[in-house]
This record gives sequence, structure tokens and C-alpha cells, in this order.
Amino acid sequence: MRAGQPIASMLLLLLAGAVRGQFEGDDRRYRCIALEDLPAELAAAPNALLLDFRSVGEFNDTAAWAGLNIGRLKGAIHIGHKELPHRLAGLGVDRDRPIIVYCSHSQRSRRASNALVDSGFTHVINLNAGLSRYWLERDRLGQVSDLIERAQRYGILNAVELCTLLSAGPVSLVDVRPDTLLDLEHRPERVWAMGRVNGAVHIPRADLPGRMQELPHDRPIVLFDEGGSDAPRAADLLLDNGFTDVHVLFDGLSGLMELPPDRFPCRAPTWTATAPYSVLPPTGLDTAAISAGRWTVIDVRGRQQYDERGPNGPRAMNRFRGAVHIPAEELMARINELPTDRGRPVLLVGDMTGGPVLDAARSLTDRGFTHVHTLSGGIWGLRWAVHNLPGYGAWRSWLMDP
Repeated sequence: MRAGQPIASMLLLLLAGAVRGQFEGDDRRYRCIALEDLPAELAAAPNALLLDFRSVGEFNDTAAWAGLNIGRLKGAIHIGHKELPHRLAGLGVDRDRPIIVYCSHSQRSRRASNALVDSGFTHVINLNAGLSRYWLERDRLGQVSDLIERAQRYGILNAVELCTLLSAGPVSLVDVRPDTLLDLEHRPERVWAMGRVNGAVHIPRADLPGRMQELPHDRPIVLFDEGGSDAPRAADLLLDNGFTDVHVLFDGLSGLMELPPDRFPCRAPTWTATAPYSVLPPTGLDTAAISAGRWTVIDVRGRQQYDERGPNGPRAMNRFRGAVHIPAEELMARINELPTDRGRPVLLVGDMTGGPVLDAARSLTDRGFTHVHTLSGGIWGLRWAVHNLPGYGAWRSWLMDP
């Protein structure tokens, strides 16, 4: 930073453009810590400033996308993207004061961390994985519980906690997705991939006001949807009408289908697959067989994504080691390039889990391939996990530079 340049003008300039090297500053320009390390960090630096870099709605548990209403860290101050330059300048924050930055998934917080460092702050700490990780792994992050506060009244459950609740006694499971999403004739492929929760009753959120009498008051109620936004609104409606033990499934069915076995221990009795292919987390891959060439791995991203080109310029994405590139829209025309053995395992890798990669998986199974899998989270998800989650560092070797 040039000598004498105001904090506000410098930060505004830095936040205005996209940062290509999303993780390049990790433990080089700013320090990264895991959520379980936060209590010790705060004990060692009681004067640390907790900076919440989410939207105002997320900070106050009033976001329009209700699945993002996951509470906040106690004592945190909220400074949004556009406010960061002016608010910090107005607060008169000492540039050597520890600043711990967080958001929901540690994407926005990295942008803020880079901007703070470039403005002369010397002790910037990014909270890896963001606040969402607490709810995904709350069952093993008890040391953090006292640091979280929420404004919402309903409970939030991850898959492990759902299994614990189901083992304790009767539970009412309610699918609040709209009828149009589940129509068998027009059902999107992503809905087939999400499967179904066994024993759940289907009451669309829009129909809930007239069908609440179908739900019991003497047991916990767990609501779920596609991605976590409808269920919280349905929970509020039940709580407003006398129900007291109401919970939502964090991230809905889209999150459930992507979990490794240890994070969904009651998968077999609770969830049924409705697609002829599977969505595998990285830990579910037979990496030895892939390395030995016994799997066919296909990167189905479009040419611009694969070649790092796009409307917003270059992207710092990676490629999956050993994958051949056949864009999803070309796969059927080039199916003769695949092994003739239709029983050979095929792994499809996309940008993320949904969209073209699932359609491609369906196309292959429709043509007789019997062991088709997609990579949970795709390249983006694997790359995110490597940089955010403890225990995923070894997967870095599977991410190759373009």
C-alpha cells in the first residue's frame, strides 16, 4: 500500500475485482484456522475482532434464502462487502489487532482477508469452511457450541444428529418440496439423484396451512426440502401454530446425498436411491483402482470451463488426475470412445454435482452402463474441501493444474 493512502479507498479498489487465486493467500498472506481451533484462538487473543462478512440478512437470521439463517458468532460485528472500506476506517481499528474473518463457507471471508492484508493489517485470520461447517459437524464440534447464537426458534440437524434422533423414538419426517418438483414425468435429474427419505410424508410447504392436522404433537418433527430453504419457512409456520419440537435438515436432500458413510450412519434404513447411478464423495472412491486404470474417469465440463476460459476471464479451477475430457453435450456422440465393457466403473466429474454431470450419468445408464458414478461436489467441491476441511489435504494430489 502506498504511504498515506486511506484504508477506505484501498479496500474499495481491492474488493471491486474478482480474485483469481482464490486460495493463494492461505497461510501466506493471512492465517487460516479450523473451526475447532477458534476457542483456543480467542483465549490467546481476547482482543481479537470477530468480523462477519455475510449479508445483513444472514447476520440477523433473516436472509431471503432461509437455509443461510444459521446464526452467528457471539460478539461478532457485521461489515458487508460494500461497507468494509468505510466501516473499518470509521472504527479506527489498530492495524496490528487480530481480526478473525468468517462467512458461511469461507469464500467471501477470503476476499475480505486479502483486502485487509493489502490495506496494511498484519494479523488477519480466516475461519476455514465458515459457519456452515458447524451445522454439518455439530455432533463433533461441541467445543464451539457456546460461541454460536441464533435468532431462529427451530432446531437444525445434520445427518448424524438425524440418525441419533431416529434411534431415540418415533419421529415425523416431512418432505415439504413442491408437487411440481416431484412430478414423475417432468422430474429434474437432480431430484432423482437426491433419492427419498423412507417413511416421510409429503406435504408441500404451500399446502401445510391446510394439512397441519395430519402431523402429531407428541413427537419431534423433522422437515426437509431440496436445498434447505423451504423447510425453515415451514418450521416457522408449525411453531406459530402450537408445534414445539420442530427441526430442519441442514442443506436438505442435496446435502444428504453427498455425505460419506460416516456422516450418515443410518443411510441404509433411512434413504433410498432413486437414480441408477450413484453420487460418491471423495472418500468413497476406489483410488487404487482408479490409479491402476480400472476405472474410466471422464471430465464432462464444457470446453470453456475445462480450458479456463469464460465471460469473466480466467478461472483458477483444476482438473482431476487421470480424467479424459469429453464435454457432456458431446458424450453420446463420442460414446464409442468409452470401453466396450459396460460393467466397467465410470466416474463422471463436473464443475459441481448438479446439472450436466447428472444428465450425462443418466444417459450412460440408459445405454447399458451398470456402474456409473459422479463425484460429489465436482472439481469445485473437491478443491474447496482440500483447502477448508481437516483431513482432506491428501486429495490435493488428485487436483492437477490446467
